[in-house]
Amino acid sequence: RKGEPRIIMAYDGDAAGRNAALKASKLLSASGFDGGVVLFEGGRDPADMVKEGRVEELGAMFRQPRPFIEFVLDTILGNYDLSNPRAKEQALQEATAYLKTLSPLMQEEYKRHLAARLGISQGLIRVGSQPVRTAAPAPAAAASHRDLWELSLIKTVLERPDVIDALLDFISPRMLRFHAREFELALQGDSGQPGLIEIVMDETIPVFADGDTLKSELVLFLRKYYEQRRQAVMRDPSIPSDKKYFLNRQILGKIAKLKKGELVGMED
Repeated sequence: RKGEPRIIMAYDGDAAGRNAALKASKLLSASGFDGGVVLFEGGRDPADMVKEGRVEELGAMFRQPRPFIEFVLDTILGNYDLSNPRAKEQALQEATAYLKTLSPLMQEEYKRHLAARLGISQGLIRVGSQPVRTAAPAPAAAASHRDLWELSLIKTVLERPDVIDALLDFISPRMLRFHAREFELALQGDSGQPGLIEIVMDETIPVFADGDTLKSELVLFLRKYYEQRRQAVMRDPSIPSDKKYFLNRQILGKIAKLKKGELVGMED
């Protein structure tokens, strides 16, 4: 969001790469970012191209990416048999739904592109006076599972990867209730995933800006986690009473340290 960056995304040209490029292109274009997509198809690899002296060819690919919106529309249409009237109608509906996530100006500009690709009149493409939104709304069920604290932790890791080694002593993805997968990807440095891009771009998600803030936030989270863990242990009928007694004392020891503002390791 700083300045006006032009974002170029590069992916492998296989199905997984195309799918990731499609998701990220939808997100970035709906959020108003300029840029495009480069796909390395036919087994091409940027490192091999450099090694083979094809640097100019590689540079040309990055200088002329496929614009986000054009890439999304063409990818959507490519999933349908446009010689079939019913399939063409379905392609039009899906492409129009995507156009509605864009600004009014972009909607109008790319109506022409869509009409030309479908071989239809622009008058058949009706995006209407839809309110501009920065991303497609999440389903209600997914929205109910959005945990701001967990998202803040993930965003902190993405923007401050230097904290990862220290974090791993105290917290693991399995300890998160709603965003464990995103946290795991962030820890692995897989920041190109569309879900992680969305977290970074979401200005409503704060970052734990310094070490003291991160520590205090971790202490509060871990205290709540271990209190819930203790309750689960005590209620679990499958745990023998002697083991239950041992685990209870172990967890109580961690909670006591956390109440003093001390971080506790997972193995403590």
